[in-house]
Amino acid sequence: MNVRQYFSIIPGLLIRLAVLSSILLAGSAVASMQGRPGFQLENIDQSIAAADDFYSYANGNWLIANPIPDEESRWGTFNILRSNNTRQVRYILEAAAENTVAEEGSEIKKIGDFYATGLDTDKADRLGLTPIRPELDMIKDINNLYDLQMTLQHFQLHGIDAIFNIGQMQDFTNSNRIITVFDQGGLGLPERDYYFKQDTKTLNIRNAYLRHIATLFRMLGINEQAAHKAAKAVITIETDLARLSLSRSQRRDPAAVYHLLNKKKLNTLLPSFQWKTYFSRLDLLQTEEINITNPDYFQNLEKLLHHHPISAWKYYLQWRLLDTTARTLSAPFVNQNFAFKSMLSGSKEIKPRWRRVTDETNRILGFAIGHIYVDLYFPASSKKRVIDILENIRNALNVSLSENNLLAPATKRAAIEKLNAMRSKIAYPANWRDYTDLVVTRDSYARNLLNGNAFLIRRELNKIGNQTTTNEWLMTPQSVNAYYNPSMNEIVFPAGILQPPFFDSAAPEALNYGAIGAVIGHEISHGFDDQGSHFDSTGNLKNWWSLTDKNNFNNAAACISKQFDGYTVDGDAQIQGKLVTGEAIADLLGLTLAWQAFVRANNSTEIDPEFNLSTAKLFYFGFAHVWAGAARPEYLRTSVQTDPHPPALFRVNGTLINFPPFMETFNTKPGDRLYKPTPCKIW
Repeated sequence: MNVRQYFSIIPGLLIRLAVLSSILLAGSAVASMQGRPGFQLENIDQSIAAADDFYSYANGNWLIANPIPDEESRWGTFNILRSNNTRQVRYILEAAAENTVAEEGSEIKKIGDFYATGLDTDKADRLGLTPIRPELDMIKDINNLYDLQMTLQHFQLHGIDAIFNIGQMQDFTNSNRIITVFDQGGLGLPERDYYFKQDTKTLNIRNAYLRHIATLFRMLGINEQAAHKAAKAVITIETDLARLSLSRSQRRDPAAVYHLLNKKKLNTLLPSFQWKTYFSRLDLLQTEEINITNPDYFQNLEKLLHHHPISAWKYYLQWRLLDTTARTLSAPFVNQNFAFKSMLSGSKEIKPRWRRVTDETNRILGFAIGHIYVDLYFPASSKKRVIDILENIRNALNVSLSENNLLAPATKRAAIEKLNAMRSKIAYPANWRDYTDLVVTRDSYARNLLNGNAFLIRRELNKIGNQTTTNEWLMTPQSVNAYYNPSMNEIVFPAGILQPPFFDSAAPEALNYGAIGAVIGHEISHGFDDQGSHFDSTGNLKNWWSLTDKNNFNNAAACISKQFDGYTVDGDAQIQGKLVTGEAIADLLGLTLAWQAFVRANNSTEIDPEFNLSTAKLFYFGFAHVWAGAARPEYLRTSVQTDPHPPALFRVNGTLINFPPFMETFNTKPGDRLYKPTPCKIW
């Protein structure tokens, strides 16, 4: 579908886009006076030595000029581009919401209804708890474990995270088939360790969490004493569930989360559940084998179901319902939800309503929106340029592997086979998602949220028992992100990230290779990091390494892990080396591949006429600038416990300290903070 067709579907969109174009043109005029979006010479802080802290040297003045907005927990190049994309999407959503002639059941109608209902705060305030009354009544009627099971199934089908999660996955040992997966879940705090750490800041968060739960219970209409009792029951259950849960670092090992079990053996693992009824209600009677990611969790869950009284489980389910829907209910729920979440993020103000509703609409109807977004905003020429860079980087890794004399011949052949088999998806999918079965009305925002969750979950469950298809995308085209999928052995780069500062068709090649080139190299490298290296060219969990090569790789990964263990944020919050190892490896390999591809195609010693810098230096400025940004202390403390990506400062400095070509370009020497006599090396 082309742009003109959308104009006939969405009356007024042409006028809106004309206004948007004038805004963008005005912004371009400003940008032309200040330099194009992306790296600018004015970003550099000359008071900082490049060999001591290249991140701050390259971005120091940019960071001063771009403080964190009050409604944000972090702010950087990613966030700015995401914000711009969100504004573009907003025009689509507003036009759809104002459409009075859209056909009933059409995607435009559903987009408009979802967005308009989300913005209707008066209706949300009038409705109060009415939208979730069916679930509250369901919980009220629980009298035994069978009733608990029935309610839990309803929750699982509507995206309410409680007790454990069910979903689908490619079988790790047969990537051509889709199987059922049961996973640990049901925690309200970001990670299991929040329930056990005894430092002052974590204790403050736990105490605030208890008060937050009690406050929401009081908003259900119960007195303060009863609300406190209910909150304590919730915390007790969640702490027990957390004690059984694997940490995020432990879950990075694919073998640790892959345990195939015949469906019949569930009666031994968790006999309190009536499994025939369970699978019948989920329409999954065809399921035979299930991956139980954490068998100990489910084995001990049986004990917990009997240890805690039904009344406690009812409190727990009420809380999980409120935690899922509070952001869509009346103003008191929305405000209380933000008041606690801001303790984890550091945000000082809640984001504007339109931003929050846009994000939610994107989550549920993202590919319908993405279809319009691509036609309106993404130039086809950008796709070809990015493909050229990608292939140059793929060739660089091919050459690097071919010339590597340290790998055993069989390991080398398997690595090259995997690289050559790796699929790439650029900008947008060839086939668009079907939203026919999604129910959206203008009755209730909370109900639309739950119906949207139900649609997405049912879509996933319907894949179980079928063959894997290669046309699936896990991110919408408007996403400012990219990913590698080990079970598919594919790299994916949505249109949203193929813009400045990551990619700019008018920028010097050095900047593009340092920016989007390093991102592309990063995603390719995930096929060979501490997780991806467990999977072969077909996406199966299979060892393709010789024992010596595997030991050498593990030692190299341990070098990275130890290095990042030495970094802290907010004074004493230590980065978890094992958690970030995969991303740190991909950062180093990605930069290496981008550099190798760049120097093969360009003269790295020549002076760029626009910036009056060598193209080699420009390459590193491009790399550093894509990670430019700042984060609030609360966000950093949360991220080092939950995020496998290192904070931005260390993604740059922690990578460059292991990269000899950088040391040569900026003449780092003993005594400089970015000088390392024996850098970590992966290949």
